[in-house]
Amino acid sequence: MFPNRPMRPMGPGNRRPARPMRDPFLFGGPPRERRGNKQNSNLRNVMSAFQTEDGNIDLDKIMGTANQINGIYKQVSPMLSKFIKK
Repeated sequence: MFPNRPMRPMGPGNRRPARPMRDPFLFGGPPRERRGNKQNSNLRNVMSAFQTEDGNIDLDKIMGTANQINGIYKQVSPMLSKFIKK
């Protein structure tokens, strides 16, 4: 990178400690297998909120929640549109 720059002699005091090699695609996080299990458990927890006691999916709960989310969006979107320019 700097071909004309003088190099320092490598003595025992100038060496850096060796770092273990890292996978550049991990970005410091755990492997994807571990993340996938957590995501699956989160999805199961969310889906269990929309199930009846016998394990069937409760469409009334789903529709009620969707209507609440829609109502919140309608209240918040005018405030957000002031900050987000189109």
